[in-house]
Amino acid sequence: MAGDRHDSDRHEDRNEDRNANEGEDGRRDLGVRRIAQVDRTTLGIEWNDGVRQRWKLAELRRACPCATCVDEWTRERLLDPETIPNDLVATRVDSVGRYALRISFADGHDTGIYTFSMLRELADKRQA
Repeated sequence: MAGDRHDSDRHEDRNEDRNANEGEDGRRDLGVRRIAQVDRTTLGIEWNDGVRQRWKLAELRRACPCATCVDEWTRERLLDPETIPNDLVATRVDSVGRYALRISFADGHDTGIYTFSMLRELADKRQA
């Protein structure tokens, strides 16, 4: 009938009622307001909650979470951080959906996916 509501309609209403700063799983939504290359070697993000954070690209390369840099089973770091120059630059930064960045570095490495939660955690730990 014309006035009947479907389960999917009720689901949409619940999603609209959910706190805008809360994700599907109840955790804080790490929405990004702005991503910018601050200078040649620094990436910056302004989060939707107003917090602004910066990372040296070399720091991000050293923290790369990909299977080449971190053993998938043991989580042991395989990348020797001493091999990454402090003045490393990015050749490209791409968004991965609405949850991460893929950074192509001048050293040819481009397989790491940096989730927004990982980036926030890296910066928060550094500031603590």
